[in-house]
Parts: sequence; C-alpha cells; structure tokens
Amino acid sequence: GGNINNLAIINSTLQNLRPSYFSNKFSPNALVLNRSVITTDDLQRSQKDFLFHYPNQMTLVAVEDSTVNTSLTVSFMKTTAKTVLIQKNQLNLAGGVRSDLQLAGDHIVFSHNKVTALIDKAVELTPSTNLFLEDNQVDRENILDLLFLEHRLDSITILKSKLGLTEERLKKNFIKAKVSTVKVEGCILQLDSEGVFVVESESFLFKNNHLIKVATSAFEVKVHENIEFLNNTFDHCEEKAFFHILPLQNFTQMRLVNNTFFNPEDGFLKLSPEFELNLDNMDISNMTIHKQCSCDLPRDMITEIFILRAANQPNITLKHTDIDVNH
Repeated sequence: GGNINNLAIINSTLQNLRPSYFSNKFSPNALVLNRSVITTDDLQRSQKDFLFHYPNQMTLVAVEDSTVNTSLTVSFMKTTAKTVLIQKNQLNLAGGVRSDLQLAGDHIVFSHNKVTALIDKAVELTPSTNLFLEDNQVDRENILDLLFLEHRLDSITILKSKLGLTEERLKKNFIKAKVSTVKVEGCILQLDSEGVFVVESESFLFKNNHLIKVATSAFEVKVHENIEFLNNTFDHCEEKAFFHILPLQNFTQMRLVNNTFFNPEDGFLKLSPEFELNLDNMDISNMTIHKQCSCDLPRDMITEIFILRAANQPNITLKHTDIDVNH
C-alpha cells in the first residue's frame, strides 16, 4: 500500500468491501473509479467508517460511470483533492457516517448523477475555487450539502438542475458564498424559503430558468458589477421577491429582460432603495405579466422606481382579463 502512487478501479465489480481491506498506510495521489460497481459491507454499529479516507491532499479524485452502494456503517469516501470529478454515477447512499461522500477540492464537478439517500446531507461538497453542478437527479431535496469557505471563489455554475421540487424545501443558505461569478441556467427551481441564494459576487447571471415559486427574500444577492435575470419564467413570486438584491457600486448594472410572470403577488418587483441611485444602470424590458387584476396593475404591483423606468421601456406587456396593455 505505501508504494502505490495512484489507484484505478476500472470495469470491476467489488462487493462487501470494508475499510480494513485497504492499508491505513495507503495514501495515493489519485483515485479513479470508472465503469465499476462498489458495494460496502456492514460493520458493527460502533465501527462506522469510510471505505476510502485519505487525510492528505490528492491531485485527482474521479468517480465516473459507476454504481456505489453504501451500508449503514460503511460510507464511501472522505478526502481532499485539487480536482474532484463525480459524473454519471448511480449513488445509493445509506448514511453510515454523517455524509456518505465528503469531498473538498479546488475544482469540484458533480454532474449527471442519480442519487438516492436515507438521510439529508448525504453528499457534502466543499469547493475552494470552482463548483460546477449539472443535471443531477436526487430523491430528497437536501441531499447536497454545499459548504463554502470564507475566501472568494472564482465561480459557481448550476446548469439543467431540478431543485426544490420535492415535499422538502431547499434549505436556507443553500448557496452562501463570496464568489466572482455565479451562473444559473436552464434549471427548474422552487425557491420557497428565504435566503436560498445568499451571495456576494462580481456578476450574477440567472438565465432560461423556470421558477415554480419565489419566496420573499429568496434572493439575498449583493453584486459589484452585473446582475442579470434573462428569459426566465416565474409561476409565482411573493411580495418583495427581489427586494434583497443590492448594488454594491454606483456603476452596478441590473438587467431584467424577457421575463414572464404568472400570478405574482402585488409588490413582487419592489426593489431596494439603493437602486434609486442606479436608475441609469437599470434595464427592465420585454416583461410579460399574467394576472387577474384591476387596471391599476402597474401601480399595484410594481415599485415607483420601476414605474419611472417603465415610462421609457415600451416593451412591457401586462396581460389581464384577456386584454393586453402596453405600458
């Protein structure tokens, strides 16, 4: 074990594995699991442990196109690596040790996985530079536990993901980070808790998403340069859904363009008073609102700041009682 620099398990089926099958002196630089099936055995309940547990920082951890089945006493992996790739796997996690998968790394990719778990926080990810999530299927909402360090990350990217759609809510502080760029695109989301996105960033892009619900203060976002909501569909927005989006500079740009809202609450687009100083840096246009309402819809639903901008934005359509009115 002590002389092995890297471990690769490829095209293999390994069953009833225990931590004792691997030398405690084993400390590889890279671990690769590809097109394989791993099943852990049960130990006595007082002997819970990880199958792979490496305290040293590795260069690479890659688990791809594989199936992992953990037991009630033996979890899968705990380690730190510069690059972590968890892709196209079936992960059946029984929750032996608090989280079955505890991974920290500079660059973490967690994509196209199917995850079933008996407990929340079965997968714990701690990125220090970049986090990439795409198209993961989970059977309970809070399987992912995303932990962020105090320093600023380079990027957080979430693509083609379904989040918040089960009976459980996405927890408060699902994303709580300082980060240069945030991109959320092509997702289906239900943000029915406050503070789901608690972010300070240089730029924040929210594009081509379908939101089933947005609670008051679901977005607690502070932005230095650009914040953009583009081509999204919102089924229901509570009052002040965007109120806690704040510009941190007098040149911060905000764009809400080509968005469609169905049955929003009155005041859903009330914005922070800080935007009064940023009217020239705002673009709110090509917005369609569907709601049963009185003809006082613009004043009932939208803050005075927005009304001032709307006077110069002709492509805002308010649909109500089968009449289209352009303001």
